[in-house]
Amino acid sequence: KKKKKKKASTTEEDDASAEQDPSSFDEDGSVPEEEEEDTTVPFDTAGAHTLAKFVTTVVARADEASKFHVLTCLAFHRKDPVRAFYATAAWRLDDPSTVALAHVLRHALMAVDDAELRASGDPLGLFELRTIVARLKDPLFRHLCAAAETATATPLGSPPWLAPIAGLLADLHARSCRRALAPADAWIVSGASAAIASEARSSSSQTQHPVLTYMPQCVPFRERAKLVLSGVSSSRHTEETSEATHKTLITVRRGHVFRDGFDAIASLSRDRLRGRLSIIFVDAFGRHEAGVDAGGLFKEFWTELAAAVFAPDVGLFKTSETSLQMYPNPDAASLHGARDAPALFKFVGRVVGKAVAEGVTLQPRFNRFFLAFVRRGGRFDFGALLDDLAAVDPDLHKNLKFLSLYDAALVGDLGLTFQVTHDDAFGRVVTKDLVPHGGDRAVTAANRFQYVQLVAKYHLVDRLAANATAFVDGLADALDLELLRMFSEPELQLLISGAEDAVDLEDLERHTRYENFSSVLPADRRLVQRFWAVAKSLDKRDKAMLLKFATSCERAPPLGFASLAPPFTLRKVPLDDYGAAGSTSSASSSSSSS
Repeated sequence: KKKKKKKASTTEEDDASAEQDPSSFDEDGSVPEEEEEDTTVPFDTAGAHTLAKFVTTVVARADEASKFHVLTCLAFHRKDPVRAFYATAAWRLDDPSTVALAHVLRHALMAVDDAELRASGDPLGLFELRTIVARLKDPLFRHLCAAAETATATPLGSPPWLAPIAGLLADLHARSCRRALAPADAWIVSGASAAIASEARSSSSQTQHPVLTYMPQCVPFRERAKLVLSGVSSSRHTEETSEATHKTLITVRRGHVFRDGFDAIASLSRDRLRGRLSIIFVDAFGRHEAGVDAGGLFKEFWTELAAAVFAPDVGLFKTSETSLQMYPNPDAASLHGARDAPALFKFVGRVVGKAVAEGVTLQPRFNRFFLAFVRRGGRFDFGALLDDLAAVDPDLHKNLKFLSLYDAALVGDLGLTFQVTHDDAFGRVVTKDLVPHGGDRAVTAANRFQYVQLVAKYHLVDRLAANATAFVDGLADALDLELLRMFSEPELQLLISGAEDAVDLEDLERHTRYENFSSVLPADRRLVQRFWAVAKSLDKRDKAMLLKFATSCERAPPLGFASLAPPFTLRKVPLDDYGAAGSTSSASSSSSSS
């Protein structure tokens, strides 16, 4: 614009200077410069395409610092390149505008919390975000399936657009799991279940299907859970040809479940832990209890062991005040010793991992940030630390949000420094520097956001990293962590604890096995009908107790009672078997594992 004005002024320079209004001159007599073009005017189509090519080139060739600088400038530019790329995207995987949109939008989302994203519509509104999911999930799925077909002969390549587009869909799905951005079925791709199942049957490779690596959210949860259980089963079958061929006997004294369990399980090799474990209970008089462990005794032991290790008086885990969800106790090292605490957390990780592998549901429900750490294989989600802090310490989170929004001119008056103070397990005041010599560095308007992030990092990362990492190490001994990365945090919790809803007796009835009953005898039919009538009349707690009596678990398996092994069984036992007169029949409820 300035170049055009300069060219015009050269042809009419004398006339312009002669006719210039004196009021338009500056005090020094010079003509003021023309105002620049309004920077809020969005890019036109050609400009957006040119900028998109520039972004893809920079990301492909520049160093990390340069990429970060360019993406930051574009993510928060007044001309709103995000909307320009969205408006010009051709929705092809290799389209520069589509790839640039993925890069810049992912960067912009790092600075927006979940509440802001829904309330402000910035950087994009819910409609635009849902459109991105709908437009990109199908072509990405088709590409990954095509790549899987040739992966046996040629390793799966990584085109430059794969990471940003798959990463954007994963980021949006992670946010939607915390606070819904789209309906649950908006992420599912038609035919995904069949494609994964077909590939799993036909492929002998142990490599995970690329769809499960890059966009697992497009496959329904039940299908992914089945793959986990079948993968564990296949792994166990392979390992049973080695030292896990014979089952491992574990003797447990009643009343000493924690100590005996720790001594036995912590010393097992990885192969034996993944193999079959058989439990023998010893009563208070030192006698072995009668019974053969066909699965029921193992479930009973494992659920009692889990209840013991997660008990509040043990002090390994804390419960958040608002959500009542668990996370590693940052003071566990003070309670159990710096040397013993990691060993205990590794043992707990083995307990949880083995429970998932065996389909045993456990009671504890974990905090979202800890589940994110687990599913990432021992890496924290630094982009969500401040949001996660709200579930652990809501008062601290409120104060940090207040500081972030406080009047910039008054931040210095708060007298804050780069130090953090808290009480330990024994009530002693602990003060830590967030940066070297943090007590000498004041918090100002310029560095307050760094301070906020460092405080959140201290409480959720620095204080928990050692014990949380030991937990993941134990989990990895029991199952392949790659299997867990295909689940979101709520799905992973469902895999560990099962459904929190009341026991679905309709589902249980559909998948019950009957022994010694005849469908043609009216007395037998009435007996079965009476049992289910009584069972369905129970309250939520008693239904859970009935399930625990029969299966040793209070909750249904993650995939429902169809996956319960062995199945729930009703067995009719003639009273004559107990020496009673007559042939009156009765019903007993038990799992064949009991």
